[in-house]
Amino acid sequence: MKTLRYLKKLVLILSLITLPAIVSLADPPGGPDPGGDPGTGGGTPVGSPLGEGAWILVALGGIYGAIRIRGIISREKQQEDQ
Repeated sequence: MKTLRYLKKLVLILSLITLPAIVSLADPPGGPDPGGDPGTGGGTPVGSPLGEGAWILVALGGIYGAIRIRGIISREKQQEDQ
């Protein structure tokens, strides 16, 4: 159980450190109005949304972490039974 408490603290600390950094990397939507004739297409688009691929990676990382924690807990239970 000591390992589980350690893992909870570790996940909390890492999420508090990395979440603001990830949020600050996102570009603001839109940009300055290109002006001029709407038919000419204006300037190049500014900003880029966070793609769907990033959310898939986050979900896969969460699943991987859950599987690892489940394995650690089951190993601790087996050691306690012995």
